[in-house]
Amino acid sequence: MSGVDSGMVARMAREGETCEVITGWCEAVGIDNRWRSTSGLPVALCRVVSGDGMDRRRLYTDDDVSVLALRRVVVLTSIDAGAVHGDLADRLLTIELERIAPTGRQTGRALNRTWLDAPPRLLGALLDLVSKVLAVLPEAAGELLEHPRMADFAEVLWAVDRVLGTDSLPGYLSSGDRMAVLRASSGPGY
Repeated sequence: MSGVDSGMVARMAREGETCEVITGWCEAVGIDNRWRSTSGLPVALCRVVSGDGMDRRRLYTDDDVSVLALRRVVVLTSIDAGAVHGDLADRLLTIELERIAPTGRQTGRALNRTWLDAPPRLLGALLDLVSKVLAVLPEAAGELLEHPRMADFAEVLWAVDRVLGTDSLPGYLSSGDRMAVLRASSGPGY
């Protein structure tokens, strides 16, 4: 994942073309601790996660066209996201992390050692999960009585829940209600 600093975020909000260019070179975009935005950021983020692109004539030519198509994962971290409105709220998967108890905290060195040992196990576990999810995914369309706005994502969550015995789909569906409460109780936001 590639990080995007606050200056880039501000430019993304002001210039739609810049958004595609900045996000085009990375597979996932991380925006750290960004809890308020300029007015164009929600639209730019929605375009990035839903799929967008741009086409321009190549410099110094009259007929060559350069096309940049993208669809990216965007990770926003925040202590307090505040109010999140409309389309952006529909595209969010919120995850609230628990505070780490003082007895559970580790040094950076210890975390780095653990992380260096983890990739083979993580990749294996992820590939196992993907294969199991893909096996049951065709059943999702028939099992879901209604589809939310991000219908494909809801089907994937249904399949993950079926494989792991979790309840991520109901959590995702109720996150829209939580966002509506935040919108009602907060001032201007995303």
